[in-house]
Amino acid sequence: MFEDDIKRPWNSFVKWLQGDERIYWINGKAGSGKSTLMKFLANDSRTERLLAQWYPDSDILVANYFFWLSGGRMQRSLKGLLCSLVRQIVIGDEQLVEKSIYSDETLLMKRSTHDWSDDDLRKVLSLLTDLMVCPICIFVDGLDEFDQRDDIDYLLGFIEEFSTADKIKICVSSRPENYIVNRLSQYSQIRLQDLTAYDMEICIRDELHRVCEKDHQQSLSEYQSDRIVYFMTQKADGVFLWVHYALSSLMRGIRNEDDFKDLLDRIEDLPDGMQQLYLQMWNRLNGHEQRYRHEAATYFS
Repeated sequence: MFEDDIKRPWNSFVKWLQGDERIYWINGKAGSGKSTLMKFLANDSRTERLLAQWYPDSDILVANYFFWLSGGRMQRSLKGLLCSLVRQIVIGDEQLVEKSIYSDETLLMKRSTHDWSDDDLRKVLSLLTDLMVCPICIFVDGLDEFDQRDDIDYLLGFIEEFSTADKIKICVSSRPENYIVNRLSQYSQIRLQDLTAYDMEICIRDELHRVCEKDHQQSLSEYQSDRIVYFMTQKADGVFLWVHYALSSLMRGIRNEDDFKDLLDRIEDLPDGMQQLYLQMWNRLNGHEQRYRHEAATYFS
């Protein structure tokens, strides 16, 4: 993400940090590492260093919020996002609190999160961003984990509107759900499967080399190895956990001396995506084979 001198099929994250464009979208399938990447980007010192070229001679506030569908209401709602952003902005700055919340008597009457409406919080957030001297870069992870009972269009509308405010940048991540693609495809973006494809190829080649040569198993021609690597990388679609499971199946085939066609069939027979893979593993539990129970337990844990 920080290496900008290589050919890449995605929009430069470095140039986004340095320039005036306001929204960057990181997308990928479940299990592809979006949350891990977002946490890394939000905390890496290079992010602030590159943002300094967007607003020179100014401190940069980097804020974040991670939607989590399995969590409580405040972890998957717009109110949770707004409360978190307000807190991250005002923490340690009493003057900002006085100039924003203390300036409105109706806001002083609030006693708990239940007293605040989304509109109240949006009003405070707008006041704070107007008062702040330093620019803000916000990382919002898991748009697809927004509470399904709420209106996702309202959330996306807020993000797009808020990003137009002065000194605001927002990096978001999500699965490529149709309703999100329709709203965010116009912005700079990266697909996780494009970012991780090269690392996946290395992982697969190393494992093939280890099993075929170090364990003295059947050898594969360069063409056969290339075909397996390409086939697995394409089918994984950015999900390393899928690669790990697929390699386990492939290694069993190699040790059983399956021919090249059978090895490809093994990969082809594996379901696409982690959801279908989990379902297949769960269904295997009905077979009463202890090895499948242990295998499934490893991935579900």
